[in-house]
Amino acid sequence: MEPRAAAARELLLGALEDLSQEHLKRFRHKLRDQRVDGRNIPWGRLEGADTLDLVELLVRFYGPERALDVAQKTLQRADVRDVAARLKERRLQSECRVGLHLGLSRPGRFLRLPPKSIRVPRGPAACPGAPSPDAPFHTPPGPRDPPQLSLPGLGPSSPAQLSVSEYKKKYREHVLRQHAKVKERDARSVKISKRFTKLLIAEEPEAERARRSDTHTFNRLFGRDEEGERRLTVALQGPAGIGKTMAARKILYDWAAGKLYHSHVDFAFFLSCRELLERPGTCSLADLILDQCPDREAPVQQMLAQSERLLFILDGVDEMLAPEPAEAAPCRNPHEAASGARVLGSLLSKELLPAARLLVTRRGAAPGRLQARLCSPQCAEVCGFSDKDRKKYFYKFFQDEWKAEHAYRSVKENEMLFSLCFVPAVCWIVCTVLRQQLQRGQDLWRASKTTTSVYLLFVASVLRSAPAADGAQLQRELRKLCRLARDGVLGGRARFSEEDLERLQLCGAKVQTQFLSKKEMPGVLETEVTYQFIDQSFQEFLAALSYLLEDEGAPRAAAGGIEALLQGDPELRGHLKLTTRFLFGLLSTERMCEIERHFGCTASERVKQQVLRWVQDQGQGCPRAAPEGTEEILAPQGTEESEEEEGEELDSPLELLYCLYETQEDAFVHQALRGLPELVLERVHFSRMDLAVLSYCVRCCPAGQALRLVSCRLAAAQEKKKRSLMKRLQGSLGGSS
Repeated sequence: MEPRAAAARELLLGALEDLSQEHLKRFRHKLRDQRVDGRNIPWGRLEGADTLDLVELLVRFYGPERALDVAQKTLQRADVRDVAARLKERRLQSECRVGLHLGLSRPGRFLRLPPKSIRVPRGPAACPGAPSPDAPFHTPPGPRDPPQLSLPGLGPSSPAQLSVSEYKKKYREHVLRQHAKVKERDARSVKISKRFTKLLIAEEPEAERARRSDTHTFNRLFGRDEEGERRLTVALQGPAGIGKTMAARKILYDWAAGKLYHSHVDFAFFLSCRELLERPGTCSLADLILDQCPDREAPVQQMLAQSERLLFILDGVDEMLAPEPAEAAPCRNPHEAASGARVLGSLLSKELLPAARLLVTRRGAAPGRLQARLCSPQCAEVCGFSDKDRKKYFYKFFQDEWKAEHAYRSVKENEMLFSLCFVPAVCWIVCTVLRQQLQRGQDLWRASKTTTSVYLLFVASVLRSAPAADGAQLQRELRKLCRLARDGVLGGRARFSEEDLERLQLCGAKVQTQFLSKKEMPGVLETEVTYQFIDQSFQEFLAALSYLLEDEGAPRAAAGGIEALLQGDPELRGHLKLTTRFLFGLLSTERMCEIERHFGCTASERVKQQVLRWVQDQGQGCPRAAPEGTEEILAPQGTEESEEEEGEELDSPLELLYCLYETQEDAFVHQALRGLPELVLERVHFSRMDLAVLSYCVRCCPAGQALRLVSCRLAAAQEKKKRSLMKRLQGSLGGSS
């Protein structure tokens, strides 16, 4: 029964995944009234059940065969006859394959096998999709060979017998099982269909028209460009925690469910760039493909022969920081064993499988070296949640209407905190903290104005949730964890061994379960156990926090001091941007007081002075202020910059302003900007957040500060509001001089 139940589940899943949300709701209501032998599934179980839940309920309640009958009738009653017809056709084809392979005249009836090869019966009884009548299809097993059986949905016992088209079905089913659930940042597993909340995605060149990430939006990503050429590389970009990885996983899941790219892509593979770069030894692209498959007999050679029908989803290409040695030639053979970095770089530059489709995720605009590797990418900005979807996220998170509404109202009353919740990672932290506080009968008790303050709030909630007797121990463990995070960030490491944890006495520590996830990987001789932070942004936050937790009298480690974070090649420091922002956010007097209260130690004032000197040093060698009347040099709306100019992103001054904004301490920002007599921003298309950051810094700047804007403009969505950039900045001064 179990193989038949598995086959029934696969057929049902394929049918129900084709339904829209409205049709799925109608299906549930019709199923409530579907009685078999006087029994029907109770409404309490059906209400709120998603696709996977419905499949399981049908098979368990009615059994495999009847579940398919009931589903088919219910689909017809729900007026989705096309899906009912497809289910009937797939079921018939599956039964026929079984009948042919076992030598059955019809499912359930055995025929005596003659000693010679069997031929398909002629006439109308032949099954649709069967081999030609004259083709031998079965040779009886030898006296010692067990019979080769095929059960519904499972295919032949030897996967090598499967064609590419047959293996495609098996692989899709494997992906649906593997990616049906995703791990939250606290290691809880949730169904992707229940937790994924639509994101706003803005495609170039229509960046002002952000669309919600439905099937239509995802399908558009690999449409044709303005010249009618097929897009081969799409870059999903956006800041940390904005939802890029979740969107990429949802694209893979929807492809496997037959909702995306079904006429263009036969196989899609999800590769974590960080894991690939940390993979020891060498591997080939064929090895990586095989690792994704449910067995080691996948027809990899045939897959690679049709590379134009392959999609590689590369998550986190920002990890490609250091260039490969000049003598390392690109990898052009998918069977050639090479380092993970070389295989990845060859895929990105289209030296390897140039016809394959690539979907990459990255943080913001890529640094020059990474941008040079990407071959004409179509960029799409992930913009986070809309107001409507923020509310949906709260309801999906709490799964209790009263709690969700209570939590949502309390956050919406805090305007600044609510505005930060457009970032899914921040929204998750806020919901997690609120859930803890609601369990204790409390409300969100303080305002949070920046991302840093929200992350600190989460860490504080972990400390507060511990028994009073364990508080001091937990504080010590967190300080050690911060050192581990800093070592990893500066060394470009996200994965840590048990030896790393033992060195800091963190094995078995309580913070290990709160902030680290354990991963077991098969090794050469034994299983390799590694640990990584529940989210990369948490590692970066704790790394920044480590600088404030240093003892004033302790000698500084030269390798991990503040200089290693702030100085060096800006391009190679691209992965340190978020850590730097967090560091600035922790320097405010208010945050430092909170650190002292939560961690039971004095925050290092020395670090604040070092950071202040570093900002002021950025002004050395600055050009003199522009003559009066040249404060704003805007690019005419009709002009186009050269390709070389478009590729350049001179956003370092803007990134510095973001760091200063994160402090929310006017006196510190005023003092820091005294060392910068002139701020020059070039070729910036100001978003709403950019304007908020720039406006805040303009309000804090000292007298005589010059701001020069070269070829800057408002983003298209802001231009429609008919207020010029300068008027907006002047308005932000609130009438002051």
